[in-house]
Amino acid sequence: MKKCSGFSLVESMVVVSMISILTVMSLKAIPALRSHQELVTDTEKIRALLLDARQRTSNQVRPENCLSHLPVEDLRRAACSDTGVALQWGEIIEFANTEDSAEGGPKYDWDGDDIQRPAKDYVLTRSKPVTRIKPGNPQSLLFIGNPPSTVLYIDGTEVLAGDDPTKIILTASNGSTRTISVYSSGTMDIE
Repeated sequence: MKKCSGFSLVESMVVVSMISILTVMSLKAIPALRSHQELVTDTEKIRALLLDARQRTSNQVRPENCLSHLPVEDLRRAACSDTGVALQWGEIIEFANTEDSAEGGPKYDWDGDDIQRPAKDYVLTRSKPVTRIKPGNPQSLLFIGNPPSTVLYIDGTEVLAGDDPTKIILTASNGSTRTISVYSSGTMDIE
């Protein structure tokens, strides 16, 4: 009689069971991984917009359409280089400020629907975050040019050099959080 080599039915069933268990475990990890990736993406998006706003302000970059009804040489157009980020209405909005610097906030208009929004002509970018921005975070961070540097305003209040950093906390659907700490100089830490 010839001896055949191969797998028995029991060995095959054990291998199939192990593959099934590993598949179920990996499928449970995918939503948590996706949620974490969305949190990292939104954190980086806010960080990049804040860095861009600070850079635009320090270099006095003015958007083309900002106060375009005024002549180019009009000094009031200089306010267009004051740029900030608003975390309002479930959106992340980079805006060019056109109000008096002392007010330290974005210009608003009314659309007749009883909701105040940034003036559309001065919105540079707008996006909806996937993660939830925790209530109690600042609603607007504005960099105002004060050559050769910039001054940071949080919700209309100037941030001084000795002040504690402003914290922006984002929460993912799985409950994990990331915090962006913004200092008066405009530098940031992500925790």
